[in-house]
Amino acid sequence: IALPRTQAKVNGLVVISNEQRELGGKVNEIIVTATPLGSASTSEAKFSTEVGDEMGIAMKEAWRAVKVRHPELGTGQQLVVSFDDKYTPMDGGSAGTAFAVAMLSLVENVDLDPDAAMTGDITVDGKVRKVGGIGHKVRGATLDGCKVVAIPQPNEDDLGDLILLRSPKSLYDVQIFSIETLDDAVALARIDRVAPLQEAIDGFATLQEKLRREPGNLRAPETRQTLEDVAAKAPNHLSAQWLLRVLDRKTPRQLSDDATFYGIVSALNPLLPAWGLTKEEADKVNESRGQWIPTYSFSSAEYDLVQKQLKSIEPIRSPRLTEFYYAANELVAKMRFYDDQYGGMPNYRLFERIKYGLRTDPTKLRRLEGLDTQWNRLIDELTKLNYDDKFMEDQLHN
Repeated sequence: IALPRTQAKVNGLVVISNEQRELGGKVNEIIVTATPLGSASTSEAKFSTEVGDEMGIAMKEAWRAVKVRHPELGTGQQLVVSFDDKYTPMDGGSAGTAFAVAMLSLVENVDLDPDAAMTGDITVDGKVRKVGGIGHKVRGATLDGCKVVAIPQPNEDDLGDLILLRSPKSLYDVQIFSIETLDDAVALARIDRVAPLQEAIDGFATLQEKLRREPGNLRAPETRQTLEDVAAKAPNHLSAQWLLRVLDRKTPRQLSDDATFYGIVSALNPLLPAWGLTKEEADKVNESRGQWIPTYSFSSAEYDLVQKQLKSIEPIRSPRLTEFYYAANELVAKMRFYDDQYGGMPNYRLFERIKYGLRTDPTKLRRLEGLDTQWNRLIDELTKLNYDDKFMEDQLHN
């Protein structure tokens, strides 16, 4: 079949780290291009560049969800998915919904709003699934100039965490919506939205301008009326719903378990190179028969940043993660001390090999054993929370 258009673009959202390994979010434009293959050829969807396994699965699931709606796509088409940022390694399932929306734009000739962005995994039945990093992604969409952001409905409570970590202003910096299905995502992303939805967006945009000029207008009686009108026209308008909760003083006072965990892991991110070996490092260790041991030295500024971020979480952390929080704090303190004393620290995965060679330096051995004990305490606390160290690393790639 001939598709009505050959290319579609949609704004996805990703979590990235800068040179200091601080985490943040940004828009990543997803581009899907269609090429006819001939009626006898089986249709396929593929990436223009290498991506991680989870992203590959998400794209295949998105393609299957689209073909369920359009069985005629079984033959004759090749869809190639690419990104405006084509050099940064990509992984995670959170672009699944964006993949499906862009594909449907090609098939159903839907014009998409260039000021809308979205995140969410997807399954073949068209349901949008929960993802991580919502706070970073919403902030990234705001900084990159998006006007509308779609997040999975199961992530709705993440906005309570966003308010605590930033401020209620985050709710009117950009219009945040929930989406439960692929239909919801398309309805929000398309330019020709249904009248009630567009009226809600326009009404909230007018309120945004008033609040930007004078934040005190949030408490004005007419603001409540506007928010109620917006929520009535678009029940999935989370910015309006949560601002009403702010006015009614019904927002959380403590972070959720997930947000506390994610905040701790995000704070630790600059130090994570010492956590696990890269494939290149592991190969080099094996080739050297254990004679080469990778070491890491972090600057005072990096340690200061980690400890500052951990401290910011302390008064609002979830009580359930108290022990994990203190284990992380003590680990950072021990890492900093060891790093200062010896000008670097070995990789955690190789501690056992190193201990054998430190038999003639009991002080250094004792300090390394203390560091090892603290690493294991952190992992023990993760296990108690039904997490594990792989889960901890995976959270940074959703």
